[in-house]
Amino acid sequence: MKVSIITSAFNCKKYLKEMVDSIIAQTYRDWEMILIDDASDDGTWNVIKSIVDDRIIKIRNIENVGLTKNLNRALGIAQGKYIMRMDADDIAAPDRIEKQVAFMEVNPDVVLSGCWMQCFGEVHDITKTHLNDMDIRIDLIFNTAIMHPTFIVRNDVIKKYAVKYNEDLKYAQDYFFAYQLSEFGKLANIPEVLVRYRAHAGQIGSKYRSEQKNCADVTRNKILRDMGIELNDDEFKVWSNFCLGEVKQYDQKERELLLGIAERLADNKHLKNEYDSQKLKERLSEKLYLQSANDGKTGSKQEQEAEKYKRLFGLMNRWLKLKQRGKSLADWFSKKGLVNIAIYGMGEVGECLVDELKDSPVHVVYGIDRYSGIRCSLKEVVSLNDTLKEVDAIVITTVHHTDDIKMDLSGKVASLLILLEDIIFEIDL
Repeated sequence: MKVSIITSAFNCKKYLKEMVDSIIAQTYRDWEMILIDDASDDGTWNVIKSIVDDRIIKIRNIENVGLTKNLNRALGIAQGKYIMRMDADDIAAPDRIEKQVAFMEVNPDVVLSGCWMQCFGEVHDITKTHLNDMDIRIDLIFNTAIMHPTFIVRNDVIKKYAVKYNEDLKYAQDYFFAYQLSEFGKLANIPEVLVRYRAHAGQIGSKYRSEQKNCADVTRNKILRDMGIELNDDEFKVWSNFCLGEVKQYDQKERELLLGIAERLADNKHLKNEYDSQKLKERLSEKLYLQSANDGKTGSKQEQEAEKYKRLFGLMNRWLKLKQRGKSLADWFSKKGLVNIAIYGMGEVGECLVDELKDSPVHVVYGIDRYSGIRCSLKEVVSLNDTLKEVDAIVITTVHHTDDIKMDLSGKVASLLILLEDIIFEIDL
């Protein structure tokens, strides 16, 4: 079972050998690398020539043709069952190929997958992406959802459907490529760092952000059109900024536009069989809250805290009204078959939930909090750094950064993750 690794290199003499060495050191041995030097003038080709390994197919362009065309050329040459991407300046974990191939083997319905990625160099952080097909499809509406340097794709799907990178796009070609593939199977990410992504000033993303954004907008616009949503240039500019999370001060007209697009997306007839409408509404609501509810202003720390407590007050007020009408959260959990739960966020809201469920069939097994030593009525409170027990569901009581919290939790447990805010909203319908 051969894996084809496709790499385009341009003026990366400084880093290329380290990348190739990380592939040669892989625990999985049955691979080929298609390594294209795109007419470098810094000695990159000399580095490539010096590498002795018969599994590496070495190609040198006379003229620089760009990443997109090189990737398509490599796709046409690739003989492996799977095709993996590798940037010329990144580093693969020793078991990257082994783990990504194993994942694809046990998930035959997945056509494209990736993994988490750690930046190093000028930036140090971990890029955590959503894991399951539905979440990733929703992410794709806004932006790329599987990191390009972590791609692994089924070659038979590439060949059968003639999938290629869009050569009209100099940048963000991975976004369009992933959207094409989403038509032919499921998408996924592995919650493990298997690629180290080198961040430095010479990268495409650092030097040409505006042009990169314009290329990504081609895919964003196509996605909307495929859903039957047409926007004029001014409307699309607002939507594009919103998708990127570019915080700005939205006026009333722009806020109404965003809300209108959100409603049309969530209720779109084209999405009924492909998207979880409730999940899409949740994601749109959270993005709208983070960007437009505040007029897009980051504000002072005091203003942000005030906004958080305002939203918490609204949640508690709605909860109180439910109790006054005789509606019970315990009944909701029981109807859903959720008997053993954990609670994320053991502040006042978490304590209120414990109190409401204490005489019900629903058992709160443990709590999770940033401060594992927090004093509360539960015997066991752990932090995200601890091992988390599997339960029927983890209820998230916080009202901010919930997307990040869900992502962190999904990398630790397979339990259902639900927001208390969504439960209260559903009961109140």
